[in-house]
Amino acid sequence: MSYDIILFKKDKSKISKRKLEGILWKHHWIARSPEKDTYVFMHNTDQSYIEIKHDYYETDELLIKTKKVDSIELRTWASSSEWTINHLIRLSFLLSEKLDLIVYDPQLGKEITVKDIDKLEESYFEWRLFVKALKLELDVDPKKLIPITVFVAHSFLPCDDLINEYIISSLRHRVKEVLTGRPYQTMSISKKVKEKIKRSDLVVAILTKREKITKGKYKTSEWVKDEATFAAGAQKDVIFIKENEVVDIPGIFGDYEWILLDRYHVVNVVKEIDKYLRKYKK
Repeated sequence: MSYDIILFKKDKSKISKRKLEGILWKHHWIARSPEKDTYVFMHNTDQSYIEIKHDYYETDELLIKTKKVDSIELRTWASSSEWTINHLIRLSFLLSEKLDLIVYDPQLGKEITVKDIDKLEESYFEWRLFVKALKLELDVDPKKLIPITVFVAHSFLPCDDLINEYIISSLRHRVKEVLTGRPYQTMSISKKVKEKIKRSDLVVAILTKREKITKGKYKTSEWVKDEATFAAGAQKDVIFIKENEVVDIPGIFGDYEWILLDRYHVVNVVKEIDKYLRKYKK
């Protein structure tokens, strides 16, 4: 599966091949591909790359409202590095500025302006997590699962769904049983959630950012903190996955395991969880 960005003129006219190649060659970013009107920018240390194709693009997208449009299609893959996707995004806006093009994200189904560059980075991040989660949908031999039950405490905000689902899906391919606080309850900690925590061997608390306190410092979910506090009082092993810049953590958790979360590198969190789970394999 590839991640695509489409660039085309506002009036849907032709894009000058000469001007396009002039910009690309000037920045020393590309090599010509054997495929017609296609160029490649490769990061030679990890084999991740950007494919740049100038062609007529067939589309049913509502924004474009035409069957075909002369376009530049930038493409990369989930295995590409953060370095590569950063170049893809900046190349998109460079071409947009120099050739007066619209930047269109087919994954979001909308036009992206330079003021919304963060949305493009978030779009790629969410897409990559989705692809990685699909790869986790594999048959698992029950005999190879660690025979423990894990309760995952997490927020219920949509902006955190992909992070939570990726971590939960990863755990389901490692341990016998994974429990969560779903369905969502309006009370602090429901009786049902307390029962789930009590019958768990391990609690994983995902502390993502909430309200901003000061520059670079954030609160986290009170719900998740309450569940973690209850788990600690019930003498359960607790792993805290704390997003960078979250600071409102109770002092009683000072001696517990901590894993830092960068929401653009969630796969690193799973690697750290694996290290912790090794003691249960014994």
